[in-house]
Amino acid sequence: MARLTPEAYEALQGQLLNAANDTQFVSRFWARVQKSENCWLWTGGKAGQYGQLTLQRRRLLAHRVSWVITNRKVLPQVAVIRHRCDTPLCVRPDHLEAGSVAQNVRDVYERRRRTPKTWPQGAGRPNAVLDDETVAQMRRAVRSGRSIRSLALEIGVDYTSAHRAVRGIGWTHVTEPPVPKARIYPPHRANFVRNNPDVVAQARELRDSGLNLRQIADRLGISRAAAFRCCRTESNERTS
Repeated sequence: MARLTPEAYEALQGQLLNAANDTQFVSRFWARVQKSENCWLWTGGKAGQYGQLTLQRRRLLAHRVSWVITNRKVLPQVAVIRHRCDTPLCVRPDHLEAGSVAQNVRDVYERRRRTPKTWPQGAGRPNAVLDDETVAQMRRAVRSGRSIRSLALEIGVDYTSAHRAVRGIGWTHVTEPPVPKARIYPPHRANFVRNNPDVVAQARELRDSGLNLRQIADRLGISRAAAFRCCRTESNERTS
């Protein structure tokens, strides 16, 4: 949402205060709220993680509207509404508190540091593309010689997600130890692979079937340099 000028914001707040005294507007607002014993969740439109509604062709955040119609006073433009419940869609008045941006940032920091178990981890996050068991299997696979890129392709996730999971940058709660950077690729180094007859034979077979180096590397879970060495070794042996 575009930031309003101070004059436009003041005018909009005046309109919102008038709407707060309009029983029809208030009824329509609360009709879009799913109430429970804990949070009251907004079920209308959304802007990212937060609820959103329109007033006089202006888009407003639902939790800010809830605060204004409950407290019947203007909310300063620089103020933020802090969720005591840490639920962005919640509009329950006693879960909302006006504050500054600095206070909001401090809330996030302190809650993450002091009560980490209350924050979703791993598969509990809404945008999670992996789960604990898959991450553990990935770490074991990389430790035994697979490449992160080949695992990402096999599982169907992007390289960054796979890399963070294997390295332990994310998914820190998984009991399977992450693979340190220094130990990710030793089995894939060109000399190691070149001296492994099984890998060499498979690489040459894939080469003869028409695959290029990238495809061979991805299929075998090795680097392109290692695939190049495997496919090149045969001709070198003939000339030696």
